[in-house]
Order: sequence, then structure tokens, then C-alpha cells
Amino acid sequence: MRAPYSPRQGQFLAFIHQYATLHGRPPAEAEMAQFFQVTPPSAHLMILTLERRGLINRVPGQPRSISLRLLPETLPSLRGAGVSSAIPAQRPSPGQPDETLEVNAMLLRLGRIQLDDLFAHKGEHPVDDADSVRLLNVLIQPFVRSGVGAPLVQRLRRHACNLFHRYRQAAAPETTFEEDMKLMLDWLSDLPAWREALHENLGATHAAQAPEPRSATPRSFAMTDIQKRNQHILQLSREGVGHEEIARLFRISRTNIDRIVRRFDDERRLAEKHNKLLARIRQANDLDAAWSTADLIDAIRPPPVIRTRLKEHFAGLNTDWIALRFLMDITIPAKGAPEADLLYPPLFKVVGVGKKGYWSIVHRLTDLDLGDEFEREWLERLASLRRAQQISGPLPYAGSNESLQP
Repeated sequence: MRAPYSPRQGQFLAFIHQYATLHGRPPAEAEMAQFFQVTPPSAHLMILTLERRGLINRVPGQPRSISLRLLPETLPSLRGAGVSSAIPAQRPSPGQPDETLEVNAMLLRLGRIQLDDLFAHKGEHPVDDADSVRLLNVLIQPFVRSGVGAPLVQRLRRHACNLFHRYRQAAAPETTFEEDMKLMLDWLSDLPAWREALHENLGATHAAQAPEPRSATPRSFAMTDIQKRNQHILQLSREGVGHEEIARLFRISRTNIDRIVRRFDDERRLAEKHNKLLARIRQANDLDAAWSTADLIDAIRPPPVIRTRLKEHFAGLNTDWIALRFLMDITIPAKGAPEADLLYPPLFKVVGVGKKGYWSIVHRLTDLDLGDEFEREWLERLASLRRAQQISGPLPYAGSNESLQP
């Protein structure tokens, strides 16, 4: 019997099934575009075609709402685009079918795409936050549970280590690979499987000399030393000292000095832009005034990963402008809302936000000055949330919000 889809359509259907099986949720169109190496409009057109042919169901405008209307056994094996060129060939072990190797190659490529996406935040450096490093482990866990085998999982961990070093250098260009692996070893010291991957990356000699996990305090001082050094470089640059002279003083290349100064200048301009927006919001003192969605999310400054997930969510809804009242409604519903909405607010249900991300938004909105009208309304809603969730002391994750202050 002829399949009700073309070979190309079958690959997209197989990807949707494999992704949902692995992660427990449908893929985003952007992830399909990345995997098949096509443009986002092409991926969206394919989804519309599959929907029109009755092969999938989806909710228009709602991200990750795709569901298959076909039985898994009727789907083809997933090969994807460019798998053979993206994944080094493996020698099959005795008794291991070629199809198993192909599936493993596909899963390895999918894992690498997701790890790459974690660090793909322009102008941000999530690797400076230990929580972001822990997210690497969260992303790899579904592959562990899927039973793909230890070698593939270890390759994903090694790829994560290389990513960490690459993006760490964007924040502190002079750091060495060995230093970054030891830093990861600190943050992931309670996970033996990561220790193996880190030791392998450090090499046999360095692995034998790997230090015991340090406490959070020395690690914080190490990060602070780098930040102080960079601030000193920036101050000298602003005082008119030449970058060649600064490079000789700190024994860093001229290129790295230029990069450090440029990054600080970019962050300063971005902070000034956000502060101006917050000042305009305070001056307007209007809960129903519309603001650019992306700019408002940036000005609130949730953690980088949560910031990206929120932007993806609103982009999927084609919501380019939002009001403070709408933001409050999805975070803490207004008085008179069903108790279930106070126990599980709409924002909590946004894919990728999670409990910790939700409370980071609550803390930021509580701490920011967004005008008298907002503060009055927000404090009333916050009191309702406390009553509904029976919170008598500090709000959850209060300590984790310290690093988010402007």
C-alpha cells in the first residue's frame, strides 16, 4: 500500500515522532529547520502541507502544538539532512545493524543542535552562570534515558565541554581549555558521568591531577577576579591608554583587549537602552500601554535561557507588542481568576520556562520600579498568589535572583 506522504514529508513526520519520544513534547519549527538545514519559512510551509493533508494536528499560533495522526509503525526511519556528512562514520560492532547506527547518528546530530542552541544568545554570555552549565546536563538526560548507549552520550558530553570553552572565551578570551574544564568539574562535580568526560577532555595527565571539587566561594572569587581585571582594562581604555600598551601590561593579545572593550561597550549600550525603556514605562504609568515584546523582556532581564524561551513563545503567537497588564495576567492572574490559574499560572505553562524560570520573572517584576499603578496592582496580585499557594515566608528561589540585578 502506498504511503500517504512523500519521502521528504515522511522524514519530517519521523523527526516529529523521534523528537516527541525523546523529549516528551513536540519540536519547534525552528528545531526542524535546524535539523533539516532549511530556512524557517520552508519548515513552516512543510508543516502547513502536512496539516493540509491530514497527517498532523496543530493549534495555529501555539508553539509546540503538533501531534501526529499516523501510527508510529507507519512512519519511515529518520535519516534527516546531511547526517552522513555531519557525523563521523562509526565502525559497526558485531551484530549491530546499519539502521541502529543511522538512528544513533541522527540522535547525536539532534543533541548537538540543541546544545548549540543553548549558547546561541547574541550579546549574552550564559556560560558565566553555573546554572547554565547545569542545563547542559538537563539537555543530555533525555538521551541517557532513551538508551542510545554510553558512547553516544559521552560524545554529546564532550561536545558540550567544547561549546563551554568556546563561549567562555567570548567572555574571557585568555582562559585556557584546561581552566574551563576544571571549572566545569567544579560545577558538575556531583555527576560522576561528567567527571569521566571532563577527565577525557583534560587528557590522562591532567585527569590524574584534577583537583577535588572546590566550594562555591573560591569559584565566585575566581570569576570576580576576571571581572575586576576586565573592568580595569575598560577603565584604562576610557582614560585613553592605547590597547597595545594595555595588552603588554596584562600580557594579553591586542585582539583580546579589543574584544573585551567592545563587549563591555555593547553591554553598556544595551543597559542604557533598557534603562531608558524602564524610565518611559514609569513615566507613562499606564498598565494598558503597549510596548515592544522583545525590548520589554530584555529590560526585565530574566535568565538568558528563559529570556529566549519567552521570545520564542510570543513570536509563535505573533505578539510583537504587549502591555504590562497582559504580562501581569499571564504571571499572576487578576483577582477573581480561578484558583487553578493561581496554582498554575499561564506563564508557568510556557514550554521551557519551568518553575525556577517562572519565579525568576516574579522576583524581577517585584523588584523593578514600573510605576505606581503597576506596583499597586502587582502587590495585590502577589498577595493573592501567596494565599493561593500558602506561602508565608520568602518567595521560592529568592536567593537565585541575586545574579539578575542590573
